[in-house]
Amino acid sequence: MKKLISVSFIMFLSFGAHAVEDEGEYSPAISPDGKLIAFHVNNETNAWDIAIRNIKTGEENLVTSSSDFDVDASWSPDGKRLAFASTRGGDWNIYIYTLATGETTGVITRPGIDNQPKWSPDGQRLVFTSRRNGSAQLYLYDFTSSETSQLTDTDKNIAHPSWASDMKSVVFDQYDGEKSSIYIVDTDTKQVSALYSGHGSTIAAKLIKDDLFVSNNRRGNWDLLKINLKTGSETSLAASEFDEMKADINLNHHLYAYSAQDKFGVFRLVFSPLKAD
Repeated sequence: MKKLISVSFIMFLSFGAHAVEDEGEYSPAISPDGKLIAFHVNNETNAWDIAIRNIKTGEENLVTSSSDFDVDASWSPDGKRLAFASTRGGDWNIYIYTLATGETTGVITRPGIDNQPKWSPDGQRLVFTSRRNGSAQLYLYDFTSSETSQLTDTDKNIAHPSWASDMKSVVFDQYDGEKSSIYIVDTDTKQVSALYSGHGSTIAAKLIKDDLFVSNNRRGNWDLLKINLKTGSETSLAASEFDEMKADINLNHHLYAYSAQDKFGVFRLVFSPLKAD
């Protein structure tokens, strides 16, 4: 990891003047052991870099530090590597960072906008979005064969893929021209099914058994909901006059993390225990 971020400096920024556009901490990803959280940060010091925070101590280290955009980190199941999207090389591509060595290698570096990687639970594949053939669709990269295959095929844009807890399906949001709704695709059959369409746009879903964790903007700002797909019941997890969005969940360690907007419009990470039903 390249350098230590000053936590006191970040705290100072949260109360000072904010001249950085879209300043904040975004897209948290909790490590498999529940000890670390990876995210991308944009502030006066670090423009769209990947950072890792120790949840217990608050210590932070930068994974990347450059003029490139580095975003959307995803942990490997063994917690030893991070996949992320980057503009290094002049285009959006997918890279792998190894924590033990600090080495970064390109895994998907062909022309086309490739981003939002998510590591499969068995560690064998990455799902990601790509505009290589027009609209943003889902693709799979296989680490064993080094081959890429297209998973979805529609003229509508797709975003925010995540692996369902059945470990073979991918949940995503699809924009229909008016709002985004949640769908699921079987990675073996490529069969797509509608999963949830509520009031307002719904994005960044995580499906754990029958519970769907989502970001939803039915009130005009982003809130976090848990929806039980069997009963249809909804539970508000975070809702205020500001935005709370793009959560990650680690059920093994009962952790829940998301980005929350403060009164200055800056997004900060929030992580807390996830209460059992």
